[in-house]
Amino acid sequence: MNPVLNPQPNRDARFIAIIVAVALAAGLFMVFAVFRQQSLVANSGDPYHYGEIARGFVEHGFTTLTRRAASLYPEWLAIIYRLGGNDLVVVLLQSLLHVGTCLLVFSLGRHLYNSRTGFLAALFCALHPMLLRYVPDLHMETFLTFLCTLTIWLTVRFYGQPTLANGVLLGVVGMVTVLTKGVILPYLALFGGISFLLALRKGSAKGVVAVVAMFVTMAVVLAPWTYRTTGLRRPFRAHHPGSQRLFPARLCLHAMGVCHAAEAALHRRRK
Repeated sequence: MNPVLNPQPNRDARFIAIIVAVALAAGLFMVFAVFRQQSLVANSGDPYHYGEIARGFVEHGFTTLTRRAASLYPEWLAIIYRLGGNDLVVVLLQSLLHVGTCLLVFSLGRHLYNSRTGFLAALFCALHPMLLRYVPDLHMETFLTFLCTLTIWLTVRFYGQPTLANGVLLGVVGMVTVLTKGVILPYLALFGGISFLLALRKGSAKGVVAVVAMFVTMAVVLAPWTYRTTGLRRPFRAHHPGSQRLFPARLCLHAMGVCHAAEAALHRRRK
């Protein structure tokens, strides 16, 4: 599944350009015009102190204090701060991640249904208030939503092409997503288990190796994080304590289903 190659390049290129423009404009509008002016939700910019924790990483390293943020989101912030960025750079990058999520939704919708469904679903995500709400401040949701959507995109590609390379790539991205927030782990476990059983049923050694590669890669990615965390002689907690909360990535799948159903209903009415 390739988000660039498609049978209708002119129309799809136009769809992609519109999606990028709308998603980027919506994200930047939230950053510069809406968020600081509203009072419906906290607009302090760093409500969960992720930025403070990330600066602790930069100044003191991974200590018994900073380890309480057992999530990759503060690590990502710390990388930006080490490179000279600030909170504005973070929210601008999150605007780009919002665009990336919408493009992945378009690719999924086009692959599973058709280009129009993918386009409508992507616009739905680009303008959805709950997705936009997390772009302008230091919440992990925009970062997490992009990673969850990318993980789902990779599982769809893996299902169509269960190769060793696709298994390794899915394992890397999947575990990075899990280490950001553990909500995607049950999905990966279920997908991997079903894929393994299907490969056995088909007698596909290639498929079995690909699934095993996915799980082995996940373990390899997890190992250094586990070692560093448990090495501080504190109880190990691999995921952020808020992992039980709902996350906006579910909207991406709902959007594709709603748009496809609406398009099908319009098609029936025309008949």
